Amino acid sequence: MAMVLRELTHGSNKAYQKAYQRERRGMGNLVLLVVTYLLVFLASSVFVGRLLTGVQAVLADMRYGNPHLTTTSGYAFLGDRPEAPTLVVALNLDGQVHILVIPASDMNRLTRLEGPYLFGDSGREVPHIELRDMNDDERNDLVLSVVGEQVIYLNRVDGNFGLMTAAERQKMLESQAPWDP
Repeated sequence: MAMVLRELTHGSNKAYQKAYQRERRGMGNLVLLVVTYLLVFLASSVFVGRLLTGVQAVLADMRYGNPHLTTTSGYAFLGDRPEAPTLVVALNLDGQVHILVIPASDMNRLTRLEGPYLFGDSGREVPHIELRDMNDDERNDLVLSVVGEQVIYLNRVDGNFGLMTAAERQKMLESQAPWDP
């Protein structure tokens, strides 16, 4: 029996070539599998996000009612008496914020203030209000917080609330003490 020594090369070995091709196809399948899982993850996260937004809207409707409203009461020096403070109601009617001010709980003196329009997903936001002195005149002003922003209505000398002007805002900012590190 005669033996011939030959060096095997990758090109001449058919079994090696087939195994190499199977491995390459397996890597392609692995890449496809990873991409598929990523797409499924993205689609499911979008779906879950939309679902949670809907659940939050339903919970807000149950908690605040529809239209969404909040109330507060306090002394705004509009003819208030200790037994009858000023009542303030903020409500979101189809994306338009309205504020009702009832001085001394007297419905005959009711005034309505228009707040901002809310667009898109923020159209269902609940407006939050509070009475606090913003310009150091010892009269409580009305602060409306909605969609992460604050709208300030100053308590005027004539007994009405009015939007803070740019000059009044600048004066308020200048009067505040600067922050010292």
